[in-house]
Amino acid sequence: MDFCSLLRSSSLKFNSIVCLGLDPVLDTIPIEKGSPGERIRSFYETMLNTMARRNIMPAAVKPNYAFYAQYGLDGIGSLAAIIDACRGLGLPVILDVKRGDIGATAEAYAREAYDFFNADAVTLSPYLGFDSIEPFFSRYPDKGAYILNKTSNKSSGELQDVLVDGEPLYLRVSRKIVEWHRPGMGGGGSHLSGGTGEHRRHFHPVRPRHSPAHTGGRISGRQRRGGLLRARSVS
Repeated sequence: MDFCSLLRSSSLKFNSIVCLGLDPVLDTIPIEKGSPGERIRSFYETMLNTMARRNIMPAAVKPNYAFYAQYGLDGIGSLAAIIDACRGLGLPVILDVKRGDIGATAEAYAREAYDFFNADAVTLSPYLGFDSIEPFFSRYPDKGAYILNKTSNKSSGELQDVLVDGEPLYLRVSRKIVEWHRPGMGGGGSHLSGGTGEHRRHFHPVRPRHSPAHTGGRISGRQRRGGLLRARSVS
C-alpha cells in the first residue's frame, strides 16, 4: 500500500485528521529513572497504549529525529523502538528529518529512514535541487515525502520570500515540486508538498493549476515546540 492510501485508511479507521508530533522534552517527562532513551521510550509507549485502549488515536505520528539523536545511540534506539510501537498500532509514521543532500549521501539518508527506521514517510528539504531528494522516490516508490517550500521560522523570508521573476521563491519551489512528479512516483500518490504556518497571515499556499491531484497534499497548522505534544491537521 502506498503512503497516501495508508494515510487515508488510517484517517478513516481512527476517525481522525490529526498528525501527532512526538518530540520529547526530557525535562518535562514525569519519569526520573533510567537513561534518556529509556525515559523517552517508556513515556511514549505508555501514552500510545493508553490512547489505543481509549480509542483516541491520531491519523499519523511525526517524530522529529533531532529530539532523539541529541542523546546519541540511546536516543536513536528509543526512536526506533517508538516507531516500531506506532506501526504495531497501525499508525503511519512520518519521520521528520528534513533531509536533502547530494548523490550517495542522499541515498544513505534514504536507506536510514526507510530500511533502518522503517518510516512510512519523511520530510525533505528541496533547496539543493531534485537530485538531493530523488533517492527517496526512485528507490522507495511506495513511501511518502513532505517537501518543504515555506516554513514558519522567523528568518525563513530571507531566502524563501526572495522574489524570482516577480514571485516569491517558495512559490517557484512549489511549482518545481509539481514538475518533479512523474507517473508512478510515490506509488501513485505520495509525493506531497508542505509548509508550516505559525504566522498564518503571511502564508498563502497556492496549488499550481493543472497539478496532479496526488501532489496537492500538505501539512499545515500551528505548532509549539516547548511541550510534549504537537498536533497538526492533515489535509
